[in-house]
Amino acid sequence: NFSVLEENVRFNELRNVQLHNVVAGKHDGRTSFYTPLEHTNGRAYKSDGEDWRNIIERQVAINRLDTILDGKKIDVLKVDTEGMDLDVLEGMEGAMQNKMILVIEVWPSTYQGIMSWLENNRFDIIENQQLGKDKGFDNIYAVRGISD
Repeated sequence: NFSVLEENVRFNELRNVQLHNVVAGKHDGRTSFYTPLEHTNGRAYKSDGEDWRNIIERQVAINRLDTILDGKKIDVLKVDTEGMDLDVLEGMEGAMQNKMILVIEVWPSTYQGIMSWLENNRFDIIENQQLGKDKGFDNIYAVRGISD
Protein backbone atom coordinates (compact mmCIF):
# COMPACT_ATOMS: atom_id res chain seq x y z
CA ASN A 1 0.00 0.00 0.00
CA PHE A 2 1.10 3.53 -0.74
CA SER A 3 1.67 4.66 2.85
CA VAL A 4 4.12 1.78 3.39
CA LEU A 5 6.01 2.82 0.26
CA GLU A 6 6.14 6.42 1.48
CA GLU A 7 7.49 5.29 4.85
CA ASN A 8 10.17 3.13 3.20
CA VAL A 9 11.36 6.09 1.11
CA ARG A 10 11.54 8.29 4.24
CA PHE A 11 13.20 5.60 6.36
CA ASN A 12 15.88 4.92 3.73
CA GLU A 13 16.38 8.66 3.10
CA LEU A 14 15.93 8.24 -0.64
CA ARG A 15 16.25 11.60 -2.39
CA ASN A 16 15.99 10.75 -6.11
CA VAL A 17 12.56 9.10 -5.84
CA GLN A 18 9.19 10.39 -7.01
CA LEU A 19 6.10 8.54 -5.81
CA HIS A 20 2.83 8.53 -7.73
CA ASN A 21 -0.28 7.11 -6.09
CA VAL A 22 -1.84 5.88 -9.36
CA VAL A 23 -2.33 2.66 -11.27
CA ALA A 24 -0.02 2.49 -14.31
CA GLY A 25 -1.82 1.37 -17.44
CA LYS A 26 -2.47 1.99 -21.12
CA HIS A 27 -4.83 4.96 -20.70
CA ASP A 28 -5.42 8.00 -18.49
CA GLY A 29 -8.55 8.28 -16.38
CA ARG A 30 -10.17 6.23 -13.61
CA THR A 31 -10.38 2.49 -13.06
CA SER A 32 -11.58 -0.01 -10.48
CA PHE A 33 -8.98 -1.35 -8.06
CA TYR A 34 -9.68 -4.50 -6.02
CA THR A 35 -8.11 -5.29 -2.64
CA PRO A 36 -8.81 -8.53 -0.73
CA LEU A 37 -9.58 -7.94 2.96
CA GLU A 38 -7.11 -10.63 4.10
CA HIS A 39 -4.03 -8.97 2.50
CA THR A 40 -2.95 -5.83 0.67
CA ASN A 41 -2.10 -7.41 -2.68
CA GLY A 42 -4.46 -5.35 -4.81
CA ARG A 43 -5.03 -5.40 -8.55
CA ALA A 44 -6.93 -3.61 -11.27
CA TYR A 45 -8.86 -6.62 -12.57
CA LYS A 46 -11.04 -9.45 -11.30
CA SER A 47 -9.91 -13.05 -11.78
CA ASP A 48 -12.37 -15.73 -12.83
CA GLY A 49 -13.17 -18.26 -10.14
CA GLU A 50 -12.18 -16.12 -7.14
CA ASP A 51 -14.44 -15.48 -4.17
CA TRP A 52 -15.12 -11.77 -4.43
CA ARG A 53 -17.29 -11.44 -1.31
CA ASN A 54 -14.30 -10.25 0.76
CA ILE A 55 -12.92 -7.80 -1.80
CA ILE A 56 -12.99 -4.02 -1.54
CA GLU A 57 -13.54 -2.26 -4.87
CA ARG A 58 -12.65 1.41 -5.23
CA GLN A 59 -12.16 3.86 -8.05
CA VAL A 60 -8.59 5.13 -8.47
CA ALA A 61 -6.61 7.20 -10.95
CA ILE A 62 -4.93 5.35 -13.82
CA ASN A 63 -2.21 6.92 -15.97
CA ARG A 64 0.08 5.89 -18.78
CA LEU A 65 3.76 5.85 -17.79
CA ASP A 66 4.21 8.48 -20.51
CA THR A 67 1.88 10.76 -18.54
CA ILE A 68 3.45 9.96 -15.16
CA LEU A 69 7.01 10.51 -16.40
CA ASP A 70 6.10 13.70 -18.31
CA GLY A 71 8.82 13.50 -20.95
CA LYS A 72 11.47 11.70 -18.87
CA LYS A 73 13.02 8.55 -20.30
CA ILE A 74 13.48 5.13 -18.68
CA ASP A 75 16.79 3.23 -18.64
CA VAL A 76 15.69 0.26 -16.52
CA LEU A 77 12.13 -0.78 -15.69
CA LYS A 78 10.87 -3.60 -13.44
CA VAL A 79 7.23 -4.44 -14.14
CA ASP A 80 5.37 -6.55 -11.56
CA THR A 81 1.76 -5.47 -11.76
CA GLU A 82 -0.25 -8.62 -11.04
CA GLY A 83 -1.25 -9.34 -14.63
CA MET A 84 -1.49 -5.72 -15.83
CA ASP A 85 2.02 -5.87 -17.31
CA LEU A 86 1.02 -5.58 -20.97
CA ASP A 87 -1.16 -2.56 -20.18
CA VAL A 88 1.80 -0.87 -18.46
CA LEU A 89 4.08 -1.57 -21.43
CA GLU A 90 1.49 -0.27 -23.90
CA GLY A 91 1.36 2.99 -21.94
CA MET A 92 5.08 3.77 -22.13
CA GLU A 93 5.99 4.16 -25.80
CA GLY A 94 7.19 7.74 -25.32
CA ALA A 95 9.28 6.90 -22.25
CA MET A 96 11.37 4.17 -23.89
CA GLN A 97 15.05 4.70 -24.57
CA ASN A 98 16.88 3.35 -27.60
CA LYS A 99 18.92 1.36 -25.08
CA MET A 100 17.06 0.07 -22.06
CA ILE A 101 16.48 -2.95 -19.83
CA LEU A 102 13.12 -4.48 -18.89
CA VAL A 103 12.41 -7.06 -16.20
CA ILE A 104 8.82 -8.24 -16.40
CA GLU A 105 6.84 -10.67 -14.27
CA VAL A 106 4.63 -12.35 -16.86
CA TRP A 107 1.41 -14.20 -16.11
CA PRO A 108 0.26 -17.02 -18.41
CA SER A 109 -2.73 -14.95 -19.54
CA THR A 110 -0.49 -12.15 -20.86
CA TYR A 111 2.56 -14.14 -21.99
CA GLN A 112 1.87 -14.16 -25.75
CA GLY A 113 0.87 -10.49 -25.80
CA ILE A 114 4.01 -9.44 -23.93
CA MET A 115 6.27 -11.53 -26.16
CA SER A 116 4.69 -9.91 -29.25
CA TRP A 117 5.06 -6.44 -27.71
CA LEU A 118 8.74 -7.07 -26.95
CA GLU A 119 9.39 -8.26 -30.50
CA ASN A 120 7.47 -5.35 -32.06
CA ASN A 121 9.47 -2.89 -29.95
CA ARG A 122 12.85 -4.43 -30.83
CA PHE A 123 13.64 -6.01 -27.45
CA ASP A 124 15.87 -9.07 -27.23
CA ILE A 125 15.08 -11.68 -24.56
CA ILE A 126 18.24 -12.35 -22.56
CA GLU A 127 16.56 -14.68 -20.08
CA ASN A 128 13.15 -16.26 -19.68
CA GLN A 129 13.13 -17.48 -16.09
CA GLN A 130 10.36 -20.05 -16.11
CA LEU A 131 9.24 -20.40 -12.53
CA GLY A 132 6.78 -23.19 -13.22
CA LYS A 133 3.09 -23.72 -12.78
CA ASP A 134 3.36 -23.66 -8.99
CA LYS A 135 4.40 -20.00 -9.10
CA GLY A 136 2.00 -19.05 -11.90
CA PHE A 137 4.32 -16.65 -13.68
CA ASP A 138 7.67 -16.23 -15.45
CA ASN A 139 10.28 -13.49 -15.17
CA ILE A 140 11.49 -12.16 -18.51
CA TYR A 141 14.67 -10.11 -18.83
CA ALA A 142 14.82 -8.13 -22.06
CA VAL A 143 17.15 -5.50 -23.52
CA ARG A 144 16.81 -3.05 -26.34
CA GLY A 145 19.65 -1.54 -28.34
CA ILE A 146 22.31 -3.98 -27.21
CA SER A 147 23.44 -4.69 -30.78
CA ASP A 148 23.20 -1.04 -31.94
